[in-house]
Amino acid sequence: DGLEVISGLKKMNNDVIFLDHQMPKQDGLVTARQIVKEMGASRPRIVAMTANVKAKDKEECLKAGMDDFVAKPIVLSALISAIYRCKDGLELPEVKIPKSQAPYLNEVEIREQYGDMFETFDEISLIFINELPPRIEGLHEAVLNNDALSIENKCHSLRGILRNLYLEKAAEELYCLETMGELKNLSNAANQLVICENSLKRSIEMLKTYLRVHRQEI
Repeated sequence: DGLEVISGLKKMNNDVIFLDHQMPKQDGLVTARQIVKEMGASRPRIVAMTANVKAKDKEECLKAGMDDFVAKPIVLSALISAIYRCKDGLELPEVKIPKSQAPYLNEVEIREQYGDMFETFDEISLIFINELPPRIEGLHEAVLNNDALSIENKCHSLRGILRNLYLEKAAEELYCLETMGELKNLSNAANQLVICENSLKRSIEMLKTYLRVHRQEI
């Protein structure tokens, strides 16, 4: 709880602490304000951890004195990224990400979000399928050139489309590669790109099947 955090900081010299937004006895916001007030410039960096991911929640955490924000459930790559941001030039080990458990195609979310607007989903999907090859080619070039910024930007852009189409497994795999670009830690980027490509290939197969079946239903 928040009171234990305050007590612990008096006994240990921490570089960074992760505070949950909601804790018993004293929540993260109150705890952050107390740390800032009592420790001033000598305080550790404070990273908020919360399931509340709206802009106002993030702003609330920052106003309380927290320095960064990580959404729950925690993704390992996001956690590594937050640690990296704590100090410029921090040396990190090779980025290793657990195998994704997300579905290739989340049909439940598609039905809930698009409802009777299948034609819209169909149109967006076909545009994406046609545009995917040059995007993959661009990623190959970025990885070949060890261009961390390009890897990060290309993955981020593609991942946004995947999330809109509920191709969740491929989106998670790309997030891993995006994080490698953000961290400028590309030792495993080529291997991760292969994983992304395989995931995308399977996702596209499932998406095409889904579209074909539902076209017959309408």
